[in-house]
Amino acid sequence: MVELIIEAGAWIGRVLFHLLAELVLQVIFYWPGWFFLRLVTFGRYPPRRPIGHDFMWVAAVGVIVLAVVAALCFHLASFR
Repeated sequence: MVELIIEAGAWIGRVLFHLLAELVLQVIFYWPGWFFLRLVTFGRYPPRRPIGHDFMWVAAVGVIVLAVVAALCFHLASFR
């Protein structure tokens, strides 16, 4: 019985973690990725809302863009 309660708690924890991770990725990292991809593809990707696209891919691009920007900021700050 105790194992069942522990297993259920672990399952609920994993579900909550994945929901929170997806929310963070889509809220924080989606928009920088969207903006960067719009600039690079001259407004062709991601398409407007009625046409579906991969939200997580756009968020992954946002993670990369923000990481590069942060690295450049730290690099430029170290020269002062």
